[in-house]
Amino acid sequence: NPDYMKSNFFICIETLHCGDNGTQVNAHELPPEKLKQRDVVFIDIANDNVMSKDYKESEDPTKFRSIKTGRGPLTGNWR
Repeated sequence: NPDYMKSNFFICIETLHCGDNGTQVNAHELPPEKLKQRDVVFIDIANDNVMSKDYKESEDPTKFRSIKTGRGPLTGNWR
């Protein structure tokens, strides 16, 4: 809410996609003080619950198959 937060709110999200299933301890090469503040959040887009009001079958990764790449759908332990 921009009217409520004004200039006192700041969020910074940095992502890095590595082919190691998240096993690197410090993929961003953060200094120790930043590493202590860091939060690692694993997201499972195939198995996380979605509220029914937000669900769209056309966006469901467990049902989608890419025509271009032939990948999908994501099933079970897809990682």
